[in-house]
Amino acid sequence: MFLLSSAAALAGGISALCCSRKEKLAQALGLGGTAIAVAIGAFAALSGNHNSDALSVFFTLPVMLIGMMAALHAVGYIPGHGKTGVFWGFFDLTLGVMLALPQLRNFMSFLIAWELMGAVSFVLVMFRYKERAMSRVTWVYLLACEAGGLMLMLFYAFGGTLRSSNILVFALGMAGFAIKGGYLWLPEAHPEAPAPVSALMSASMLNLSLYGMLRFVLSPANYAVAGWLLLILGLLGAFGGILVGCAQDNLKKLLAYSSIENIGIISIALGLGLLGVNYRHPAVAAAGFAGALLHIVNHTLIKGALFLGSGQILRATETLSIDKLGGLMKKMPLSGLLFGCNSMAISGLPPFNAFAGELIIYTGCFAAITADIPALKIAGLAGALLLALTGACAVAAFTKAAAGTFLGEPRSANASSPAAESPWMVTPVLILSIVSLLIVFIYPVLLPLMFKAASAACPYELPDVFCEILAKYAWAGVFFYALLAMLLFIRYRLLKRGKCNASGITWDCGYAYPTSRMEYTGSGIIQAFAGMFSGILRPQIKEEKAEGVFPGKSSFAWQTPDMMERYLYNPVFRLFGKTADLIHRLQSGFLHFYILVMVLTLVVLLVWAYFSGGAK
Repeated sequence: MFLLSSAAALAGGISALCCSRKEKLAQALGLGGTAIAVAIGAFAALSGNHNSDALSVFFTLPVMLIGMMAALHAVGYIPGHGKTGVFWGFFDLTLGVMLALPQLRNFMSFLIAWELMGAVSFVLVMFRYKERAMSRVTWVYLLACEAGGLMLMLFYAFGGTLRSSNILVFALGMAGFAIKGGYLWLPEAHPEAPAPVSALMSASMLNLSLYGMLRFVLSPANYAVAGWLLLILGLLGAFGGILVGCAQDNLKKLLAYSSIENIGIISIALGLGLLGVNYRHPAVAAAGFAGALLHIVNHTLIKGALFLGSGQILRATETLSIDKLGGLMKKMPLSGLLFGCNSMAISGLPPFNAFAGELIIYTGCFAAITADIPALKIAGLAGALLLALTGACAVAAFTKAAAGTFLGEPRSANASSPAAESPWMVTPVLILSIVSLLIVFIYPVLLPLMFKAASAACPYELPDVFCEILAKYAWAGVFFYALLAMLLFIRYRLLKRGKCNASGITWDCGYAYPTSRMEYTGSGIIQAFAGMFSGILRPQIKEEKAEGVFPGKSSFAWQTPDMMERYLYNPVFRLFGKTADLIHRLQSGFLHFYILVMVLTLVVLLVWAYFSGGAK
């Protein structure tokens, strides 16, 4: 049934491509293919009429949900943004392959589908190929996809799918899924890709990389190594991702680094779970796995809503620069409300849904700290401290994102007169936000089902204490939302009676005519916080100080270059360029030289085969 769902999406994509010149028909075919695929998949999941195991179903459901919401959002986003037929064709093809991936148990079949997913999604990333910035973005994305695919091929060639205990083979598998899953290309691709594509890739493709690790790489032979590796990389990714994200002016780039942060949090939880299994500590193991599962669901819902919300902002104002926005709450109140709520949720603040997952992860950290095993004490202490610091950075980053975008006065002409909110783009964000709200109240029932779904990677039973914690959290959420509803009702009644209609100017610092130049920009909000980590961020500051009794012009500019670009992409591209120049010199044009190279290569291969066991 799930493969039939995938086939429906693929058929919709091919049909849309065949009718690409008739944009309305292509859109109808693409949207219809997505809707049919999701309907079949949802029926299969709810009825149990499928042959997939619970782990496959758990990772398929987020793809279906975000795929449907992204498709609805695209109806309002794509017209006038590019070739509609091409978008819908490759959107449905990408969705179809993503729906098929969790159903494939054979690694070779999975790898072929994994490479196909990269190829068809590549067209979506380069959708605005006529813009100058796209050449670099698509190059980075293509290199990351091929590098990840190459590592997975080597992982397969050296017997990684046989659950080998070889650390090098294990590292190849982990690195392949990590790179292809988005750890390297996210900050480059997301700012330029269409918002529905960003939502689908961040909220679903990242999950599939975790699925690949759980299904094909992890085994009891490497639980200890995998636990420490995931924990260390998760700590670095979570803190580093959100710290760099704090300094970004582009809204979608900030969200991309936030995705790296949240995948880091999931990695921390999985690392704790594996270490708990390795050191035979059931509480740590169960808390780690439970926290990871909850955070996968929460991140999918919240980040999908935030990326789709950023698409509404872009279409309304034609910019994603936080410093050029501001004041949108007056013209786009529903978008502002939803973006603010999801910003608080992704920051891990109660009573929103992401706090519950992080609460369970903290529980695992504290259980590790109180264990009698020194290694677990170190892991728990590091996890708790870095999670707390990451949470603080997340609050700072999304305070900047939400306040700098929606509050204050408009700081550009586009922000002063944004286009009206599109129902097609707002409705999916509203649906995801409502699901995020309601999921808080069903956690005690949902968590055991999720834990059962991941039983292949969770060797321990789920203790009842975690469900009791979530039940108390759900009741606290009921109380909070009931109190909030009561206060809003009282406010509504007072406004209706005219008792709260007094108005006046805000505090204006003594200026007779305040302007938007006097308010904090997004960069101004985060400057003091980011300044504490200037040794890591290495910002570029240009300042012209005011001097004299009657000072003249003064200015201040704070810019933080992309760390991935500075320390990874530029060095790699330079290395590729120098290597290509060296190889180019071998193209002498002499046949005898080419024959010599072939003979030397053959000799090297024969010697290698002899000493690697061929002589036996």
